[in-house]
Amino acid sequence: MSDDMALDDAPATVPGGNTDDTSTEKSEISESEKKFVQEWCSRIKKAKKFYEKDNGPFKRMDYCMQLAKDGAEKEWLQSGKKYVVPIVNRHINQAVSQLYAKNPKAVAKRKQRRMFTVWDGQLASLKEAAEAIQRATQEAQMAAQAGAHPDQIPPPDPNMVAILQDAEAVKKYNIMVEGIADTLTILHNHFMSDVSTQYKQQFKALVRRTKVNCIGYVKLGFQRILEKNPDVTTQIDTYSEQLATLRELMEDASEPDFDENSAKAEQLKRLIEDLQQNDTVIVKEGPLYSFPRSKSIIIDPAVEHLKTLAGANWIAEEYSKTPEEIEKLWQVDVKSEYTAQKADSSSWAKWSDKEGKESDTALVWRVMNRETGQEFFVCDGYPGYLQPPAPPKVKLRRFFDIFPLVFNEVESEDDQFPPSDVWLARHLQNEYNRNREGLREHRRQNRPAYIAAKGSFEETDMQKMASHESGAIIELNQMQPGDKIADKLQAKPVMQIDPKMYEVDSIFQDLLRVVGTQQANLGPTADATATESSIAEQSRTVSLADNVDDLDDLLSVLAESTGELMLQEMSTETVKAIVGPGAVWPEMPETREDIIEEIMLDIRAGSSGRPNQAADLAKMERAMPFVLQLPGVNPIPWGQKYLDLLDVDAEDAIVEGLPSITAVNAAAGRPAAAQPGTGDPQSDPAAQGPQGAQNAPQQPGTAPGPQPGFPAPEAHIPH
Repeated sequence: MSDDMALDDAPATVPGGNTDDTSTEKSEISESEKKFVQEWCSRIKKAKKFYEKDNGPFKRMDYCMQLAKDGAEKEWLQSGKKYVVPIVNRHINQAVSQLYAKNPKAVAKRKQRRMFTVWDGQLASLKEAAEAIQRATQEAQMAAQAGAHPDQIPPPDPNMVAILQDAEAVKKYNIMVEGIADTLTILHNHFMSDVSTQYKQQFKALVRRTKVNCIGYVKLGFQRILEKNPDVTTQIDTYSEQLATLRELMEDASEPDFDENSAKAEQLKRLIEDLQQNDTVIVKEGPLYSFPRSKSIIIDPAVEHLKTLAGANWIAEEYSKTPEEIEKLWQVDVKSEYTAQKADSSSWAKWSDKEGKESDTALVWRVMNRETGQEFFVCDGYPGYLQPPAPPKVKLRRFFDIFPLVFNEVESEDDQFPPSDVWLARHLQNEYNRNREGLREHRRQNRPAYIAAKGSFEETDMQKMASHESGAIIELNQMQPGDKIADKLQAKPVMQIDPKMYEVDSIFQDLLRVVGTQQANLGPTADATATESSIAEQSRTVSLADNVDDLDDLLSVLAESTGELMLQEMSTETVKAIVGPGAVWPEMPETREDIIEEIMLDIRAGSSGRPNQAADLAKMERAMPFVLQLPGVNPIPWGQKYLDLLDVDAEDAIVEGLPSITAVNAAAGRPAAAQPGTGDPQSDPAAQGPQGAQNAPQQPGTAPGPQPGFPAPEAHIPH
């Protein structure tokens, strides 16, 4: 997303800046504020310089982005004529299509907790308590009919009553929690599938960015769009007219009751103030994902683990803004006090809206400081705050609203940023280009040519020999009768091309060992058997499975934080408008805090991609005959997993309580009881027992015996 969308939490008015668009007066900046801003700007620039050192992560990102885009280094492309085969680009595209092939779906799950305080959770004890209370009730009724005094009738056992009350209270609580969980699931899937945001494309871009740069980021925000409420505005106008009428009457009247200090006048004044505070309504609200660039996030160099941000005390998010944009967002005029960033000729310069010309930009940093639990905005070169330190508007238990996606993790004490796929394959890409360019030059140098001593032929003679038509008779001025052409002209010797000098099979072997892509994934194989390709494909899918785990971990943590944010911020009216009138949503903040500890959103496994789809499908088909015979197996999860592997929406395909398709077809195929049979047990289906409905020809199913782990890729098999 753009920087403007990422700055959805920029305030309308900021202490220390202009609170009125027409005001040019600025408040005085204290010395302590200047020192605080100077210290943080220096800290951020020092960390940025640390990451921009030679072979540092930011330098590697610049190199990898250029190599993945062009398929060769800048020096190789300068002439514009050298041979380029962008195999890294194809590897990245194939990996992205495998890793993020579908829209992930979240499922709200209850955390495991012990809710019963009296009942032990066993059905036998609950049944025993119900029977004991029933017996006590019957005995009390019989005693009352016999004329016994109420004091003489023993009450039910309080322990049994407590068990039933405990079970009933937990049951009601569970129904409420399950309703909230279902509402959370619908909400999350609604925002993820919103057409206006196109999150699938943005998450695919995130995976591609991570493959190229080794790390990508997702930022979780919350948007709430407000607009004027016309109904309230009308009421304000009405009450204003009433007050004006009252004042007019007070001016004309001589009675002492008609003064501005009357009770009715005070009541109208307070009513107008209340309506003015509520003159807006919520038009749209919900979680908002943005995707900062890899180099725009500056993490505390003390970080110990990038994926979880363990050890990082602060994170700075960098924006490039013109002074006009800064004044518009934060109402702070920095035009005379900021460090200008001059745009070079190779980059697109920002334009000033007011002056209609190119404008210098300033670096703005949003800092999240975990030590103080605050966030603030500062500008490079400006001595004061753009936004002073305050608790973050997106309040999460993990504090940081930045979620990293990291592939190819390594263990290093000097550099926590791992190498990306492009960085690992850089030598292979360059060597492939050199091999193909060398073969190209060899072929060019081996083009047919002839050699003659200088002065052997005139210029016209050489032109005749070089451009004659087929079958032409060439007359040469320098040739005398009896002269042999072989004495004056001979073919240029050529060096035969040795295929071993320019073979690329070894490069593809290294590519498979380094980034997990084999030659069959990029094009036809060279003398590779189907078995070799199948084994290599299995190795590739295992490597992809590790990346799928990383992606699913990110999506699960992001989904859990999104659920936490929605429970904190979303109004009941918006939830019911999205989910429906049956939505269950806690009203009180205290209840919402309890529910956050009770429910978590998790990404359904395998819903984001399909790298091992064929292998998992084969395992499922092998296991199903045995699973069908196991007692106590819940068929719903098995059906959901099987349909996910077939790319069928399990939510629409599975309805709990319905019989199987086979059972429905069998029931529909049985003859009606009122219809007479044939009388012959051999031909009457009604007289053949349960086997009579199953004797129709069946469709062929899975062949018996072990199934392949996955289909072998199409490969060129030599005859």
